[in-house]
Amino acid sequence: MAADEDLIEREWVDKVKKIIALTKDNPYERNRVIAQLQADYLKKRYNKTLGQNDDGSK
Repeated sequence: MAADEDLIEREWVDKVKKIIALTKDNPYERNRVIAQLQADYLKKRYNKTLGQNDDGSK
């Protein structure tokens, strides 16, 4: 069982479902858009930027 802080908000789940529906015929676009969404989620939820260490270096 996941703790409350481990659960993904419904808003993010809905965004992924929408992306999947809109990109059903284009797996490359799906991958690109989901990667952007992941980066946005990490930044907003954990203040982390993909590709950077905890000290801000790459």
